Formats: sequence, structure tokens, C-alpha cells
Amino acid sequence: MLRSVIKNKKAQESMSIPFGFIFALILIVVFILAAIYGINFFLNISKCSQVGFFYDDLQNKVNSAFEAQTYNDYFELKVPGATKICFGNLTAPITNQLDYQAIDIYQYEDANTFIVPSSSACNLPFKQIARLNITEITKQQNPYCVNIGSKINIKRDFYDRSVLIK
Repeated sequence: MLRSVIKNKKAQESMSIPFGFIFALILIVVFILAAIYGINFFLNISKCSQVGFFYDDLQNKVNSAFEAQTYNDYFELKVPGATKICFGNLTAPITNQLDYQAIDIYQYEDANTFIVPSSSACNLPFKQIARLNITEITKQQNPYCVNIGSKINIKRDFYDRSVLIK
């Protein structure tokens, strides 16, 4: 009986996996998970920087229009994850209730440009774009929303004091 117990113990030892091999497998899994996390982190930074670049590019176009005597150019709306860009005058009467529901939480912010949905904007869901004639832009429809992928017309005539978006 003692012999059978010894034989079984030897059989178990010869089939066991060395500790070094198990540790190496654990390290490989940890490195793969860390690499996936790092890649996702940098992709999110890229997405957030594109939102910031969108606002900067739009402000630069508006500034160019404001500085020119007359200006008429198009600007393509590109924001990853967003569906619409809205221009709103939150102190004026609301005429577009459906789109207003997406930006009404910003009614006390000093802003006139909004990204919808705000979850795709990386802590930059709204911005005050200077030199826009937001009263004239939102005259027909407040807020005035444009789908992502389409182009907006940035325009300023000789006698205009500020820039229009159509």
C-alpha cells in the first residue's frame, strides 16, 4: 500500500508545470492587457484633440471672415462620434424644441456652439465662438443644428458687423 502512494506522488510531480512557466504566462497576459489599455487611452486622446481642433478651426474661419471686407466660404463639420453641431441663442425664445432638449443643460453657460450628443465631446460639449451673429443665425430656428459631414456657409458682407453661418 505504501508503494502505490509513492508511485502516485511521482506521477504527479512529473506532470506538474514549473512555477517559472506559470509566472511567464501571467506576465505575458499582463503585458497584453497593458498594451490594449495603452492603445485605447491614446485613441481617446486623439478623439478629444479632434474636438478641440474642430473648435479652433471654426474660430479661425470665423476670424478670417471677420477680418475680410467680404467673405463667403464653406467649412466641413467633422467631429468624431457626434451627430450634429448646433448654434444656439439660449437667451432668446426656443423655436426648435427637439434639438433644444439636447443642449438645454447648458442654458446658463456662456456658449453659442454645441456638439450633440455631448457624450462624444470629451468635456468640450460647448464653446463660445466669438464674432458670430448668433441672433441672425438663430432667427428662423433656435437652436440652428447642422448634421455632421455637411458643410456650413461662413459669410460676411461688406456692411455686416459680425459673421453669419448658413
